[in-house]
Amino acid sequence: MLARLHFAVLFLAHAVWFAAIAHMDVGLLSGDRTPSDILLLVVTILATVVVQIRVGSVMPDLAAAVRVAPARAMTSLSFAGAVGLCAGIASGLGLGPWRPDLNSLWDRGSLAGALLSWPLLFTALLWRKPGGPSAPFFLRNRAHVADADARRCLVAGVVHAFAAALAVAVVIERPAARNDAASLADCLLLFSLSYATGILLSWFQGYAQRQVGLLPMASWAAVLAALAAWIAPAAEWPVMLLGIACGLAHCAPRNWLTVLVPPGQRALGLLLMALAQTIGVLLAVGIGKAAAGLSPAAMRGIVLILFLAIATVATRAFLRELTEQATEMLIWISYLVRGYGPGMRSVPTRGPVLVIANHCAWLDPLWVAKVLPLHLRPMMTSRFYDLPLIRWLMTHVFHAIRVPESAFRREAPEVHDAIAALQRGENVLIFPEGWLKRKEEQSLRRFGQGIYQILREVPRTPVVACWIEGSWGSFVSFFKGPPTKNKKVDFLRNIRIGVSAPEVLSLDVLHDHHQTRRHLMLAVLNARSYVGLPPLPPPPFAAGDEEKDDGPGEEPEKG
Repeated sequence: MLARLHFAVLFLAHAVWFAAIAHMDVGLLSGDRTPSDILLLVVTILATVVVQIRVGSVMPDLAAAVRVAPARAMTSLSFAGAVGLCAGIASGLGLGPWRPDLNSLWDRGSLAGALLSWPLLFTALLWRKPGGPSAPFFLRNRAHVADADARRCLVAGVVHAFAAALAVAVVIERPAARNDAASLADCLLLFSLSYATGILLSWFQGYAQRQVGLLPMASWAAVLAALAAWIAPAAEWPVMLLGIACGLAHCAPRNWLTVLVPPGQRALGLLLMALAQTIGVLLAVGIGKAAAGLSPAAMRGIVLILFLAIATVATRAFLRELTEQATEMLIWISYLVRGYGPGMRSVPTRGPVLVIANHCAWLDPLWVAKVLPLHLRPMMTSRFYDLPLIRWLMTHVFHAIRVPESAFRREAPEVHDAIAALQRGENVLIFPEGWLKRKEEQSLRRFGQGIYQILREVPRTPVVACWIEGSWGSFVSFFKGPPTKNKKVDFLRNIRIGVSAPEVLSLDVLHDHHQTRRHLMLAVLNARSYVGLPPLPPPPFAAGDEEKDDGPGEEPEKG
């Protein structure tokens, strides 16, 4: 309850702060500006940056206490700020040429709102200080994959600020294209409202790593808007599309950076993000000054080319995130995938993490990835891995681990690949049964030795056990025949996934491979309880009766 109260106060104070600041700053930007006006403007901007850094540094911990996905909580605050910003701009511009006047009741109210929301914000932010074990500084560390992704976020922050500044330039130029038929105030307000709408749309993606997949989509939307503004500069809808595109990409880099860096480095990471965004704006201003002598049509053409370059680079840089986001949209009509259990909120967003689950259908990896806020490296049997298009995706996009298809093997290269991935801080998804379910009565097959061999080498790796319910009987399962045969195409099929809390196995459990495998099988079967099903006993281990293939890959399909 206390955490929810903190979050509610923070949400309201955030909106009030931005409304008051926007109202004041719009007035300061109108008419002639004195040195005191400029000083007040700089102070409000710096105060806003401090608020954003402080909010972001504690938000993942506060979101966990409120039982909300961190990305969704941070996006909610950004939306509150955007709505407050729109309200402040509307009130400030609605008064015409306005300058702060403490004799005015409205201006006294605006100033009072800003002054009161400042202590409210910091009162709401008296939350536990982010802690955790010390870690190398993410800008210098090359050993952990999450640090490389965090650096990508900073670059994305530079590019987003650069693109948003270009979009504002297009908006400012529009009234001249219409011979002042539309005022600059109307254009700015329309752009701000559209920006807030874009932030709201990004809220529906609750995971930070998949929110980043919205960046290429937003970039191509900006290309379309810039093209329309170049062809028809007086039209209104390009301004709206530009605002939505910029808002759609607003939260993703900062949200993902916040959950990627070590807890003790969040504030520093967000400060670097603010500096990165400043650099992006300054680059846009520099290009604008360099091209000041060009005609408006030529300027719009340059903006179009720049947006096209940004979209191309963003698509390449975030191809995996884009593919995951697009795939999620495509399978939504067929499968309603929901996760349940303590692991939904407690799984570490900074690896390594080893995820295990039962295996009943071809699309199990996609469904598990849908409910966990992680980049997962799945293991895939060579029969599917080596298919032409899938091989390119698995090699260059998802970086899946190839499992050779052989009934008898003395070597298991996939085990070494999984160990190396976990040592780099990556997250690995394994189906330890080593095959796809083919019988109704067999709930779980005995786990192979591969899972034990992996954990023996990386014993401190957290293990998240999942139970997938609803995949057996789907269009891509062996129910009543091979996948896609003798079954109807799925439509809004419920897929429920129970997710256990992360567990680091004790050395006593890891001492024996039979005990390790039994323990993990029980963990997967117990995860059934999170989807409302009773746990089942594991299949027995017969002494001396090992499976033909104890590796973590799938058994070759028969017939």
